[in-house]
Amino acid sequence: KAVLFVFDSPDTHGIWMKDMKFGIDIVWLNSDKKVITIRPNVQPGSYPEVFKPTSNSKYVIELSEGQAEKLGIKVGQTLSW
Repeated sequence: KAVLFVFDSPDTHGIWMKDMKFGIDIVWLNSDKKVITIRPNVQPGSYPEVFKPTSNSKYVIELSEGQAEKLGIKVGQTLSW
């Protein structure tokens, strides 16, 4: 399972763990769906820290903790859906 966020325009969209009950992997993609940043194993206890990509993103995918590695998702890879 995953959650896909699609933003109106590219920016350094931040993600935080407020009210989360389990760890996640956060994957940011640019407008071309190229992976630009991955933050694996982000835990609920990290709130109020805000996690941001290294450059502007248009999409963010939240996956269950450990799934980015299990699926072989890497920075520089282009995803499709």
